[in-house]
Amino acid sequence: MPDISDDTTLLLHHDCLIGATFPYSQQWNWRDCSAPATRVVYVDNFDVSPKPIHIPGNISVTLSSNIAHKLLADNYYRLNVMIEKKLLGRYHIVPCIHGIGSCMYDDLCETMQEYLKNHSCPQIVTDHGFTCRCPIDGISLYMNSLPARLNSIPPKFFFIASGDFKVRAELLHGSLTIGCLEVELTLSTPCTGFVCGR
Repeated sequence: MPDISDDTTLLLHHDCLIGATFPYSQQWNWRDCSAPATRVVYVDNFDVSPKPIHIPGNISVTLSSNIAHKLLADNYYRLNVMIEKKLLGRYHIVPCIHGIGSCMYDDLCETMQEYLKNHSCPQIVTDHGFTCRCPIDGISLYMNSLPARLNSIPPKFFFIASGDFKVRAELLHGSLTIGCLEVELTLSTPCTGFVCGR
């Protein structure tokens, strides 16, 4: 992971003020970036509306995906997330801060197990055959215009709440990439405070 300078972090925060005053684009592009030789999870279709995505706000998600075979219960599954934000015409890496941003999430099976100690698996997930625990059976998943709610983001993460972004998420099993999704999207957050005159 490249080093992220304090100047880059400051620029990310400064860009929030620019974005609060001047609108961003309404970009939306996605692609499955997994390699056929190693893929287990494959995305056929992915769409979100409205565009841009408003935070906080309601969205609807359409997703068609396949898990080719059972994912066993072991500690080798990791999620590598890279987020880039467009600043002054160029994309810059968003640093990993308190587990938010360009982060590596280790041992997904253990993470789900810890989650279930204090939470129940959301019905929105169980309705489609998932149990929020490993192993995960092979399945074909299709969700059409599934409603979801995006809550407000804490002020310390405001720098990733507005703007044009590129996101790459890789599902790893050991050193193999078994799933990969790239998305270009625009996020929008209501402008408040003296910058907006309110």
